[in-house]
Amino acid sequence: MAEEIRKKRIAQINDKMEFVSYDPIGSTWVPSFIERHPQLETTLSKAIEAARVTTITKSSMFGFFNEYQATLTDHDILACNIYNMDETGALMAMY
Repeated sequence: MAEEIRKKRIAQINDKMEFVSYDPIGSTWVPSFIERHPQLETTLSKAIEAARVTTITKSSMFGFFNEYQATLTDHDILACNIYNMDETGALMAMY
């Protein structure tokens, strides 16, 4: 993510002409960043991921999507008015 932010900032500065350029972020950048900012803490989310894997079943997924479709139908919600904004990683898309 830091590399993408860096690229966008350089692109904004360099608009039409190259004023600045930097080498790509190195493999030691993250540890160095964390060392420079001791107030930041890292957290692992393995417990949450494990819970998601163990609690989801085929029948619960079918139940969710059946209720989802019924809600769309009941409220006349068009597919073009649906935006995927959740933290589960389950994408809702019309293909």
